[in-house]
Amino acid sequence: MNERWSWLARYAIVVIVALVLGAALGAMDLFKETRVINRGLTASYLVRFLGYGGALAVLWLAAYVVGSGHGVLLLVLDPLMDRALHQIYDWLFIIGIIGSAAWLLVALFNESALLSGLATGASRQLEQSDPVAAKCASCGTPVPVNARYCNQCGAAV
Repeated sequence: MNERWSWLARYAIVVIVALVLGAALGAMDLFKETRVINRGLTASYLVRFLGYGGALAVLWLAAYVVGSGHGVLLLVLDPLMDRALHQIYDWLFIIGIIGSAAWLLVALFNESALLSGLATGASRQLEQSDPVAAKCASCGTPVPVNARYCNQCGAAV
């Protein structure tokens, strides 16, 4: 493979691995039942968020590198620009990159059923109390009713 394109393959592999790990770890029972905050966020949602967010960040970085028409366009426009116009040109590209990242985040949070369900579900769970059925045999920590693993030590209940 050409050296110029090998970095793109590495980016693609990292994105795929982050997506697969986020989905696989997020689907595990241990992560689904472990609460990060006493009654709200589960580790499953956090792992998926970090996996998908990491993939999005790497994808955004790759898109910046691949789609950086900045240098190409600058070769054409540089003889026509003075220092002030060059700074304006640079800032327009920076604003475009930040704007595209903000747009992706807004689209992710507004259109994603998983994340919108997470937000409403977490707020409902914070309002309700978490009933405790028993204590963990290993560490003695109170364990929620439907939990199969202890939130403190991870032992099977």
